[in-house]
Amino acid sequence: MSTEQIKSNPPNPPDEEMLKEENSNEEITFATLMETSGDECESWYYFLRWEGNEEVLKHLSSQLEQIEMYIEDQLSTFDLDIQHLVSDRTASEMTSLELNSVTFHRKFKGKMTAINIGLRRADSNERRLSRVNQKLGLQKIADYILDEEIHPDNILSDGSEEDDESDHENGEFLVEPLEMSS
Repeated sequence: MSTEQIKSNPPNPPDEEMLKEENSNEEITFATLMETSGDECESWYYFLRWEGNEEVLKHLSSQLEQIEMYIEDQLSTFDLDIQHLVSDRTASEMTSLELNSVTFHRKFKGKMTAINIGLRRADSNERRLSRVNQKLGLQKIADYILDEEIHPDNILSDGSEEDDESDHENGEFLVEPLEMSS
């Protein structure tokens, strides 16, 4: 193609609709923070949006790496995976799992503020565990990130606990027993 033809037939600029479609198809990914509660004996996953939060998540990860995590009564341990990000769909599906008795896994799509645990060189590991629990223990991650996406199945109706208690008081079975075949 000659330069004369290029000047007379410039390439078409990208269509605005096409650009919007490309941007909407960009995959949102999530880092996973796991809190394991010594009191509750269960783990909770928090899916934290990676895009836009890279630096604060790396900073949190570097702090958590300074603590030897082990289960202790009344304290939680924490592990943050920023190497294996999960998709938006996977994070949503994980929040619908009903594996825990205390709380559901949670997903946050918003901007995260920096978390400074305040670790000191002179701190014992027990003190470091205490510091991280003061900042993040018992789901306090929600204090540092916006836009929680709550799975519709995880919204409890009012009075659900009262119904459970009345069933117990009446001696009704929660699950009907199977008839035994002889």
